[in-house]
Amino acid sequence: MTTPRPDPLVGQMLDGRYEIQARVGEGGMGVVYRARQISIDRVIALKMLNPQMASDPTWVQRFYNEAKACSRLQHPNTIRMFDFGQTQDGRLYMSMEFLDGISLRGALQPGPFPPQRVLNVLIACCGSLAEAHAIGIIHRDIKPDNVFLLNMAGSPDFVKLLDFSVAKLLEGDRLKTQAGVVFGTPQYMSPEQARAMPLDARSDLYALGVLAFEMLVGTVPFHDENPMTVIQMQMQSPMPALPPHLPYSIQQIVIRAMDKDPARRYQTASEMMQHCQQVFAELASAQAPTMTPYPPAMPHAARTMIGQESPFAPMAHQQAMHTPQGQYAQQPMHTPQGPYAQQPMMQPQMMQQPPMQPQMPHGTPGGYPMQQPQAQLDYQKSPLQYPQYERPASVPTPRQPTPAARPSKPPAAGASTLFWILSLVFGIALGVVAYVIVVQLS
Repeated sequence: MTTPRPDPLVGQMLDGRYEIQARVGEGGMGVVYRARQISIDRVIALKMLNPQMASDPTWVQRFYNEAKACSRLQHPNTIRMFDFGQTQDGRLYMSMEFLDGISLRGALQPGPFPPQRVLNVLIACCGSLAEAHAIGIIHRDIKPDNVFLLNMAGSPDFVKLLDFSVAKLLEGDRLKTQAGVVFGTPQYMSPEQARAMPLDARSDLYALGVLAFEMLVGTVPFHDENPMTVIQMQMQSPMPALPPHLPYSIQQIVIRAMDKDPARRYQTASEMMQHCQQVFAELASAQAPTMTPYPPAMPHAARTMIGQESPFAPMAHQQAMHTPQGQYAQQPMHTPQGPYAQQPMMQPQMMQQPPMQPQMPHGTPGGYPMQQPQAQLDYQKSPLQYPQYERPASVPTPRQPTPAARPSKPPAAGASTLFWILSLVFGIALGVVAYVIVVQLS
């Protein structure tokens, strides 16, 4: 087994400002190192381009143009670039923030993401691309390796979009690119990028659609061992169907982003981000736990005079649940004890016993006399012992008493006066008649 040769740059000083500590990654354009900025003692990432590219004046000019544009990107979901330059031996480098996290490629190893996590990644990527597109930068190489997930500020999926250093800079209406050269990864190329046609922002949105498909399913929509076959599939083959268990709304996002015709895709990253935010809110509200309401309080009339629940309480519960609140002010509750709880103290003869009687037990010929509750026996002995309950706050006092509960009116004052006058006249007349009889007999 061959031992890997140590990198000669590890442990060296670069441009007198950066101490290279370790080699952390490698790509087609160059190598990425972890380094320490001596002046402020800050850990950074250094990306150094290949010496072959640094020797070409066209690539050098392209590097400076793109680096100046990328240095203006300030979106929190975009990797920050601090500096760029060229060493004395001709090496081009960029210094960027060092990210301590995991790539989206590594995060997908256990399996697909749930829809809401996919939308969270898409929203962050759209925000980063919206700023880049606004100043004329097209990424052209969006893939899971260039999306990093950090655990920042308590958020386990804080997204950082990488590799803007190889993006293309638009000057006016013309894309600065090299004839006959196709940049990007075939599995994530848009059809126009596969054809080496001029690109705009909608090419990046197609790549985001492919990224969303892979996060939802676990595999890319088009795959083959031959890269040229993959490019042909990107140009001609329809998008495979998504699993039917996925929400329809998120399927529509992927289908629209991966449309072969750029005119039918999202036209801007902001438009795609707004749609993702809307679907995210819909899924969040649909999955939010429903608060279980408290059971309705048992109406006061459903309790007996000794504070125990009445056998007729279920009937009162059912009426309380199906009766609008406003009906309490119009009529008393139709429970056996309803008049007791809603009317003031009334005379014993006006009371009515509950019409419902407990059912006789089965198997007893003729049944047996039902025993009355102790509270009702006490009431029959002495009306003054009947407890007066406070009227519930939720049951207003009726404006007029019901006819069955209306107390008897006192006698009218005029009728009482007439009775005494007639009694006096009758008494005087009787006395006169008795006097006349006595006089005649004497």
